[in-house]
Amino acid sequence: MRQPDPHVQEGGTVLVMAERSPAAMARTRRTLALRFQAPPLPDAPTADIPTWAAVVASTGEVIADTGPTWAEARARITDPVRRILVPSSELTEVP
Repeated sequence: MRQPDPHVQEGGTVLVMAERSPAAMARTRRTLALRFQAPPLPDAPTADIPTWAAVVASTGEVIADTGPTWAEARARITDPVRRILVPSSELTEVP
C-alpha cells in the first residue's frame, strides 16, 4: 500500500502561526519578557567568571590566560606533559 507524501508546511507560515499561538500570546510570556529589562542595581552582587591559566609544571611560570572554561583552555595547551592548567584565581599574578 502506498502512503501519501507527508505534508510540508512553509517556514514563514510556521513562524507566523508560532508567533500568534495561544502560548505566544499568553500574559505570562509578556511578563517574562519584561522581567529582566531593568538594569541591575549598583550594589547588586556579581558573579566572578572563573578562568584558567597555563602554567609550566616544572617552574610554575604562568604562560598565558587561556580561556573561561577548562575545555577551551585544554584545547589551547600544546604540550600537556610540561604544561598544566590551574584556575586563575589561584595565581598571585595573571598575565
